[in-house]
Amino acid sequence: MPRGHVAVNVNVVRGDGTDEIELSAGRDGTAPAVTQMTADEARSLRDALNVAVVLLERT
Repeated sequence: MPRGHVAVNVNVVRGDGTDEIELSAGRDGTAPAVTQMTADEARSLRDALNVAVVLLERT
């Protein structure tokens, strides 16, 4: 993986009546951080990332 890139893996986890999204991300060969979130939390994360990308593109 080229330096500075992040590998992201997203899975839908269905169990015991609660659906969650599992997100794992790692950078430059480090062990990935893993988190589970609800669909609402995932939408909030998506929105925050979209804002961050817009701000980065302006600089």
